[in-house]
Amino acid sequence: MNSIGVDEARLFIHNITAPVVSCNLDLLNEPLLANEPNLMKSKVLTMNGRKIGIIGYLTPETSDIANVGNMKLLPEIPSITSEVKRLKNEGIDILIALGHSGFEMDIEIARHVEDIDLVIGGHSNTFLYTGRAPDIEKPIGTYPYLVEQPKTKRKVPVVQAFHITKYLGQLWLEFDSAGEVTKSYGNPILLDSHIEQDPKLSSEVKILEKEINDQTKQVIGSSGVTLEGDNEHCRARECNLGNFITDSYVDYNLRIYMKSFDLKKHWTDAPISILQSGGVRRNIDHTTRGGNITLYDLVSAVPFQNDIGKITVNGSAIWSALEFGVRRYSTNQLYGEFLQVSGLKVVIDLGRPSGNRVKSVLARCGNCAVPVYEQLDLNANYTVIVNDYLAKGGDGHVFLKSVDFHSLRVSELDVIRKELRVKSPIRPEVGDRIVLLNADKLEMASGQLVSTPLSLVVLVWAVITSMSIGL
Repeated sequence: MNSIGVDEARLFIHNITAPVVSCNLDLLNEPLLANEPNLMKSKVLTMNGRKIGIIGYLTPETSDIANVGNMKLLPEIPSITSEVKRLKNEGIDILIALGHSGFEMDIEIARHVEDIDLVIGGHSNTFLYTGRAPDIEKPIGTYPYLVEQPKTKRKVPVVQAFHITKYLGQLWLEFDSAGEVTKSYGNPILLDSHIEQDPKLSSEVKILEKEINDQTKQVIGSSGVTLEGDNEHCRARECNLGNFITDSYVDYNLRIYMKSFDLKKHWTDAPISILQSGGVRRNIDHTTRGGNITLYDLVSAVPFQNDIGKITVNGSAIWSALEFGVRRYSTNQLYGEFLQVSGLKVVIDLGRPSGNRVKSVLARCGNCAVPVYEQLDLNANYTVIVNDYLAKGGDGHVFLKSVDFHSLRVSELDVIRKELRVKSPIRPEVGDRIVLLNADKLEMASGQLVSTPLSLVVLVWAVITSMSIGL
């Protein structure tokens, strides 16, 4: 984040009508943000005569997935604990942690921060629901999800409400005179057609709708199969949209540069490509438009404009990157560092300890007349096609960080568009590029799920929706 970027962030925070809260930002070397009055560690609200402290937190992974300049992000739990103590000393005994670090961290905060009464999270897009879910999402636990603190035996509610504003979280809490939660219940509200739209916002949307539709409704290709690109697919296993994208990188490079290759020595200079799954965001349903894919479909699924290029790394760096991508693999939180690949066949044993889960890797040869897969040579050099985000160590992939990123001078979105035009109709499949063993050993322990009582005293979602967090 350069000085212009910091200034723009400060202007955004300064001009929005809701306070921005995060207690784990070290802004010592970012004075523009440090002096912004609308950015604070916590915000105290008064409801029904009771003071409620809202403490913000932001995942330290932000440093890996965004350019944060000279700002440092500190670990969440000690930062929240410190702010809790400060607020308690000021007589505030109802304390809510509101953050964006993912469900696993939300649980850890609820478990280890004494005196916290509620954790409202985001980032992992976790869907929680009590009873029968109203739509296709499958809840991984009850809403709220209760976490018992080992020392105090208090049960702290944790909530998330999926993503893309499909649901509005609604939570009711009852507190006793000491500020302790005695009862809690609620459920996310599905924001379907039964929910009346805001007339002012709808009017503003319609002004822009025609211009945007004219550009995005153009058909750019077609598919005979559904392209699976949402988190549930691409961050958890090999997905066919990830396969198509990574294959497109390899094929585009071959198509554009084949005349420069010495075909007696190699069929391509870059037989491998790698993509962080966080770069893929949505499915493309081939049945919606009779198989046609529009620019809207593509931009919704692959919204980023990263440049594509080549890096040269040794086999051990590729192995380490694959290992890094599954180091935190979990069934209740999915991470964008999980890699989709072309030109690799990877076997991962999730029953092994983190850091030692990659069992085997085969790599496609480039200096061969017919492409075949061979054992990855940890000491050999491989030319790999990646986006510049990964080449800069994005999502923590420092193993792929390269000062010699040779840009193809084309964005990943343009590559995919060009390949769609050449290859349509497409039918990408899922095969044996990424084989996951013993995934069942990572299932969430059912003993953590605690039934929730009913009450109707404090409507917390009104507080939640009045707050904003993040940079």
